[in-house]
Parts: sequence; structure tokens; C-alpha cells
Amino acid sequence: MANQLQIADEGSLLRLRLAHPPLNVITLELARAIVTALEAAGPEVRIVQFEAAEECRAFSAGVDVAEHLPERAEGMLGGFHAIFRCLHAARYLTLAAVRGPALGGGAELACFCDAVIAAEDAEFGFPEIQVGSFPPVASVILPPLVGLRRALDWILTGRRIPAAEAVISGLIDRAVPAAELEAAAAAHRAQWLALSPQILPVARRAVRGEGFLAALAETENIYRRELPKLEDAREGVRAFLEKRPPAWAAPVGRPA
Repeated sequence: MANQLQIADEGSLLRLRLAHPPLNVITLELARAIVTALEAAGPEVRIVQFEAAEECRAFSAGVDVAEHLPERAEGMLGGFHAIFRCLHAARYLTLAAVRGPALGGGAELACFCDAVIAAEDAEFGFPEIQVGSFPPVASVILPPLVGLRRALDWILTGRRIPAAEAVISGLIDRAVPAAELEAAAAAHRAQWLALSPQILPVARRAVRGEGFLAALAETENIYRRELPKLEDAREGVRAFLEKRPPAWAAPVGRPA
């Protein structure tokens, strides 16, 4: 399989380009490549920027849907969530430059960054509920980012969020014309690079706090403990792969 991650080391800037066309679906191979690149970042790296390769139509359509099957979810959780544990502990700052849709795990990856700049026609969304699942990372990070009501709306409907709404809600920092995306990202990076390379990581850690890892572990436990028992966790994925509407089961604890 072709390399799904393009790495450009530009000294203080490390670009990680998702390169799994057409939609940058995140496979376990890609997730592991991201973790390897993050862990290998040298001390000169002050900023890591996530972006999509030119040949891709999306920032990322998220984790491969087949990986949401209960019998495969453990590998997905371990491999994909390793990215966020690595980013949480990072000594560098992170920036997402989003072109095209950022959905599911792709939206989680972008919105976990310290800053998010998107093209005006970009969209965000957490559609896992539509395939019989839910997004663990988003369940942790969205309430403090956008408030409980918006988090519930987005996670419990899976609807797409236009870039303009994402800015207003506080999900992302800015939306700019697509042709200006890299210039806007460069301007944001310049603000960071003008400041102390010693103090910025300390301030980042203070703002983010120490509760993320515990909250993620708790959410993962819910995912592991409850989803494998539910037939709809399989039905949603099967329906998506078979390109048909899901036939949801009766609510748990009620007669069919």
C-alpha cells in the first residue's frame, strides 16, 4: 500500500499531509504513521501542521467505517487514540489547515489541534451515530469547546457543520477563502514563532489541563463495555458498507 502520510520537515515546522485519496480515510496504517512521525519530531520542531495532500478531496472522512465493527474496535481505539495521547503530551503546538470535509475521526484530529483554520467551503461533522457508534474523542473535547447543547446536537444527529457555523460556535478559529488557506495558516504560525519557545508549551499545558487522558479512558470504557453487546453496532456498519438504510433494532429493555 502506498505511503498514506507525507512528511515535510521545514525546521521549526513539521507538515503532516494526509495522503490517502480520495477522501483520506484513516486506516490503522495511517494512524500508526502519524504517531511515528509525532514521536520522531526533533527538538527544533515548534509547530506541527496537519493538512491534506493536493490529490485528496477531503481533509479526512474519518476512520475506516469497517473498523467500527465491535470485533475490530479494540484495534481502532488503540491505534487511532494513540494520536491524541501523543498530541496531548506534545511539547510543540499543533495547527490544522482544513480543506474539504473533516468528518468523524478527521474532525476529531483537526479540532484537537491548538488552532484550526479552514477553507470557507469546509465542513465538519461527527457522523458515527449514523452507523451505530459514537465518537469517543469528540465526546470528551466538544462540551468544553462548544458547550453541552451543541455537543449533544452534533453527536446525536451526526449532521454536518459548515465552516461559518464552526467559527461562530468556537469549534475552529477562522474560515478563509480556499485560495488563502495556507497564507492564513502561515500568519497564525508567525504569531506563535514570534513568542517564547520555552513558555508557549507550558502555557498550552496549563490551558489544556490534565483531565483529558482520564476522560478519554472513561469514554473508551463505555465504548468497549456497551457497544459490543448491541446488535445495532453491527447493523449500522453493515448497512453503510452494503449501501442501504439501517434496520435498527427495538430499544434495549423494551419489547420488540
